[in-house]
Amino acid sequence: MKSRRLVIATICIILLSAGLITLLTAGRRAADPVTAAWEKARAAGSYHFESEVTQITMPTAKVTNVGRSSRTERFQLNGANDLRAN
Repeated sequence: MKSRRLVIATICIILLSAGLITLLTAGRRAADPVTAAWEKARAAGSYHFESEVTQITMPTAKVTNVGRSSRTERFQLNGANDLRAN
């Protein structure tokens, strides 16, 4: 009977320890991607970027908007920065 309690207690301690370790390391792995990108750019000394954005504006479902269609706008963003020169 005592050995059974010891086995159950040991299993519980192992499971709790594994859960605690998982919780503690999950925060480290899930770093903010923007912060991580900025740190990499600073380490490199310069960076450039290219991005395409598509924005779709849809009218709300109201009687006053009957017959209106959605509007699509596309933007292209490009840029570069040399952090060593600043």
